[in-house]
Amino acid sequence: MEGEALLVSGKTRVRKLAGAVAGFLRERGEVRLRAIGSAAVMRAVAASAVARGFLASEGREVVAVPVFFPLEGSDGSRRSGIELRLAVR
Repeated sequence: MEGEALLVSGKTRVRKLAGAVAGFLRERGEVRLRAIGSAAVMRAVAASAVARGFLASEGREVVAVPVFFPLEGSDGSRRSGIELRLAVR
């Protein structure tokens, strides 16, 4: 799964993100969500669940694979974020 990912913050509006996710899944069949921090991860997961509901009514099944991605801080510290890779099956 290549291309740009949708970036999720702790202030992202869940239903708005869910609509974008559903649109990407309808058009491309896959999308990636990247989140750093517990609030952002929670919103990414919630939006994935809402988008799943949108697409279930159309007979589409959504699958998600969570993976870590590496980050390097401005001070050289290493951290990681969560990426949700979503696809229609």
